[in-house]
Amino acid sequence: MAGAIAFLLGFAVIPAAAQSTPVPSNSPAPTGSPAPPGGEVATVSPDGRARVHAVVLIDESSSETPADVAEEAGAAGIIASHGHLDPSSKVAVIGFGSDDGKAGQDPAIDRCPFAPVGSADFTTCQDEFHVRTVDEGSGTDHASALAKALSILESNHDPNYFDVIFLLTDGGVHVENSPKYGQNLTGERRTAEAKRQVLEEISPQLKDAGIQVWPLGFGDEVDVDWMGRLEKIGAGANPACAEVPVAAPSYRYAGTSGGVGASVTEALANATCGKFDGPITEQGQPGDTKSLFVDIPMTASTGTINAQKRDKNIKVQFKDPEGNLVQGDGEARGSVFKLATSGTSESLWIQDPLPGRWEVIFTWPQNSTPQTVDVTLIWQGELNTSIDLVPAAPSPGERATVRVSLLTSRNEPITDPTLLEGLAFRATLAGDGFRAVPVTLVDDGTSGDEKANDGRYAGQVTVPTNATGELRITGSVQAEGLRGTVQSATYGIPGSRSGGAILSLPPVDREYRGGTIDGSLQVDNPGAADLRIQLALEGGDGLSVDPATLSVPAGQNGFRQDLKISIPADAAYGDRDVVLRVLDVSSGGQGKVLAESRLIFELVAPPPWWKKYWYLFPLAVAVLAAAAAAVLVARRRARARADVQELTATLWHGGREVARLPAPSYWAPAFRFQVMAGQMGVTLAFANPGDVAYTVTRAKHAQLTVTSPRGISQTDDVGTRIPLPEGVELVLLDGRAPGVGPREPSSFPGGQPGHGPGPGGAPGPGGQEQFADMGAGTGWNGGGQGPAPDMGAGTGWSGSPGAGASAGWGGAPTAGAGAAGGWGGGGDAATSASAAGGWGSPDASTWNGGQRPPAGADPGGGWGGPAAGGTNGWGSQAGPAGGGPAASGGTAGGGWGPAGATNPWGGPATGAPGAEAGWATPPTTPTSPGDATTWSADPADPTRHPTDQPPAPPPSRGDTMW
Repeated sequence: MAGAIAFLLGFAVIPAAAQSTPVPSNSPAPTGSPAPPGGEVATVSPDGRARVHAVVLIDESSSETPADVAEEAGAAGIIASHGHLDPSSKVAVIGFGSDDGKAGQDPAIDRCPFAPVGSADFTTCQDEFHVRTVDEGSGTDHASALAKALSILESNHDPNYFDVIFLLTDGGVHVENSPKYGQNLTGERRTAEAKRQVLEEISPQLKDAGIQVWPLGFGDEVDVDWMGRLEKIGAGANPACAEVPVAAPSYRYAGTSGGVGASVTEALANATCGKFDGPITEQGQPGDTKSLFVDIPMTASTGTINAQKRDKNIKVQFKDPEGNLVQGDGEARGSVFKLATSGTSESLWIQDPLPGRWEVIFTWPQNSTPQTVDVTLIWQGELNTSIDLVPAAPSPGERATVRVSLLTSRNEPITDPTLLEGLAFRATLAGDGFRAVPVTLVDDGTSGDEKANDGRYAGQVTVPTNATGELRITGSVQAEGLRGTVQSATYGIPGSRSGGAILSLPPVDREYRGGTIDGSLQVDNPGAADLRIQLALEGGDGLSVDPATLSVPAGQNGFRQDLKISIPADAAYGDRDVVLRVLDVSSGGQGKVLAESRLIFELVAPPPWWKKYWYLFPLAVAVLAAAAAAVLVARRRARARADVQELTATLWHGGREVARLPAPSYWAPAFRFQVMAGQMGVTLAFANPGDVAYTVTRAKHAQLTVTSPRGISQTDDVGTRIPLPEGVELVLLDGRAPGVGPREPSSFPGGQPGHGPGPGGAPGPGGQEQFADMGAGTGWNGGGQGPAPDMGAGTGWSGSPGAGASAGWGGAPTAGAGAAGGWGGGGDAATSASAAGGWGSPDASTWNGGQRPPAGADPGGGWGGPAAGGTNGWGSQAGPAGGGPAASGGTAGGGWGPAGATNPWGGPATGAPGAEAGWATPPTTPTSPGDATTWSADPADPTRHPTDQPPAPPPSRGDTMW
């Protein structure tokens, strides 16, 4: 019955005395390894493909059409290139007709000589097949064709190859015109003679040689009765699948010649213990793309998809169940691929295929003709069995349970009951001195079976009371599409072995690629010799156990060894049913099982790291939280340490504080300020972004770092006196050190204050700190000393009021204070204050705010300019300047003189030094104040003339920073 599987389980008792040939200690008896039936030579390659010698017979008689012969040749091409066959397999293709007695006629011509499958010759020799003419012998001589095939196979016989003949024909035997079957016989009797030779002469030879014959007919005139007789003339089913009904040769009717390709593929599958599915057919037009599908079951260890395209120009592509395109030979996703072609068909062989739906894509070129294509599948399962006995060492009279699981080629257990329908398990227990005891294996939850319909079988048997020696379990499985396998395991009976073992493995439901399973082994060895042990995994698919061998010293009990089962990182996913056996491989141990344990689990992809180490998450969160808190605390502390809110800058002069500026009342890492000299004296002001300024930051050990506008830094304690020009000192106070006041003086590099700047604003003697832009017009002189020659009158700082800074600036002079070169503070002078060189700023840009000297004040020469003349100011030392033109009789030495003066409206008679920037002398005596031609004017406004008020003050108040 198709689909039926016969499982034969032999369970024998072997007396210890009968074991005359012990297994060498370094070669333990194999467990779980497939083997052919006794005495049979394997006709399967290591990768599972069939080794075949085949001859295809093509009918070329005149009853055929050219299309029929082309279809037959295409079918032969399928055999000659089919991936289901091992590459060392060989095929010959013979075209046959008849020998009608004419010269040159050959009833059977070897058009494609015997050659390995996939040879390039098969793509060209197919074109040689044609419908024979009368002159070529157009009859149908099956006897000559079969005799030719027999000759080829006998001359190339190899016991490692399975011999088979495929005969393709559209009718019966027609040799009415062949005198070789009786010179004087009628046509009917000649045909009878040809048939007799087939049945009585050729058939015995075919059977003796073990050659199968598969007849395939098509058309309306096929001789069904004769075809039925042909199926029996050769050898029977392949011994590897002898109990599978479809494996025996049988006549197949293809209908039309278009079905011959699928029929011959099915015959090839059955002859080689394969399972055939198909054909799936589709009609396509030029430019079309069509997809056909085949399903490969999980029980398949190999699969071959054949695409018959009939037109060499049609493109074929294959996709696996995951949508991956398979292109030519190679390896991917645990499978191996081989692609073969004969021109009109393409065949993809897959070892360990992904189970599921495979897609075959046909693409017709635009210049092609309509064509029918079809797809067929041959798959084959080489199932392994996982067998164990509970207990592993049953005593005579004890009831034991035999457990069996079927494993795929990927070593995955078959747990789908629908894939195992029709299984018939038989087991026997035989031994010396008692009859064989049958054992029935079931999957219904009884007789030791743990769960019904889970694909795992069990049966119970009582060990005979007179059993001694060792027990061996042997199993094999056969089915349509399945190649028979054999598994065996040897067990010991208490009393016949030395020592005992306890194997402990944890229960597991799910494991990951690259993972491990830990276990332990305890062994007692009361014997006088060391006990050599081997650990073997059955159904492990690359799993390994460490250690694989060990030795237990003689006389030692309680020997313990930790075990580790490792799972490969590239192991296939899916269910696993693994048996770990502890084998005695000592001399005389015969590889018997001391202990065993079964592991049933699902192999899955490793979990994401976050799932694998989830238990570390709380700790990681705590650590991160602590680290974050520590960082925040550290940052907060660092931020607090750097905060300058509690700093205060103070200026001291003459032993008293003259200015104070607290830092901004918000967090800041630096305190930036400027020291300004203005009308009210020296002051402190916040610096704007981009301003040149002093910068104070906190340093270690509660110290402060002060950076001058020129970028020179020094670090001092809080309260340190930092000398500045003109006897002023900068003292920084800190609210964090409330009891600390001004300390001993400190200075920037260069020493104590000097005695005024050198040329261009460079440091004077003593190296006092200077600014980069100091020099003429912006310098300062210390201690009330006179200006350097190049300083420019009225642009420095004169120090304390009344110090007589001949060219500097001052504060508001007190009565009697003198500023020989002018003064420019913003305060009102006392009544008796004098400015020998003029009042106010030396130039219009820093005018003192437009204030006039009070009554009685002595400007000593007018408003503004230096004593040397009105280069940049208003007037000079000559004549009073009461706010308008000088009084009658005044001297106009460069200022505003009287109307009757020599040069009444300008500088000295000899000229007006620096007239280009001041109020110069007109060339002639003015006739009226508005006369632009007689009154000179500011270059920026040529029509302007003097009035009783000086020019408007500049936008700033005229303060200058040091």
